[in-house]
Amino acid sequence: MIATAPHTLIGAPRLGFEHLLLGDLRELLDEHPGRERDRWLLATLDMLLVFRPRASQIYLPVIPRESNLGVSDIPISFEKLQRLRDRVAHRAPYEALGQELAVDLREYFEGTAARFSTSLLVG
Repeated sequence: MIATAPHTLIGAPRLGFEHLLLGDLRELLDEHPGRERDRWLLATLDMLLVFRPRASQIYLPVIPRESNLGVSDIPISFEKLQRLRDRVAHRAPYEALGQELAVDLREYFEGTAARFSTSLLVG
């Protein structure tokens, strides 16, 4: 069962929260496999999927507003997030999919860092 997000997190304040969850997911995917990690992966994926816009198949994370960098153009597939969540929940092998998602997240965060350094040089 997927968790539901508190009403206070839906809307504008979720932008920074969403970014933090992606960072948590990236760190979890780098940790040593085990039941504890699987529990945290499941909880993190549940929260990310709660925020999914129903009309979209692509998850386009938003960089937090305080960074003044705008919207990320590096998409993450909802399908991958959902498939990973299902595999973790059903204790099916998920390492290959987890590694694929880890690469997507690395690209997302490297893109975020590049924009941040560019904005520092310009600003």
